[in-house]
Amino acid sequence: MGQLAVIGGGFDGQIHNTLEAAANHCLPLFGPFFSRAAEAKKLIELGCALTFENRKEFLEFLCRSMQVDFKNIQQNQKELNYVFDNIKNTGEIVFQKINGIEHYK
Repeated sequence: MGQLAVIGGGFDGQIHNTLEAAANHCLPLFGPFFSRAAEAKKLIELGCALTFENRKEFLEFLCRSMQVDFKNIQQNQKELNYVFDNIKNTGEIVFQKINGIEHYK
């Protein structure tokens, strides 16, 4: 079982349920749009969840967590800009990073 859980919706609306992740001992990760999710607020207060202000901050955290050298990714700024301009949700970013996809389509 994983240690991190990416909760959808946090960068473009409202997050989905965080309790399932927490109940399974996974650290919930989500974007800044969680104002209507009382359980997410409480998990952050308890230090049991992490929120990110933007996708770049989220990707940097994932890279550190997966021991990826973010500086190497930043060397190709054009590619990185393409990622942020074209990927619509965090699930796609995670899928691509986990699967080692080098060219973001």
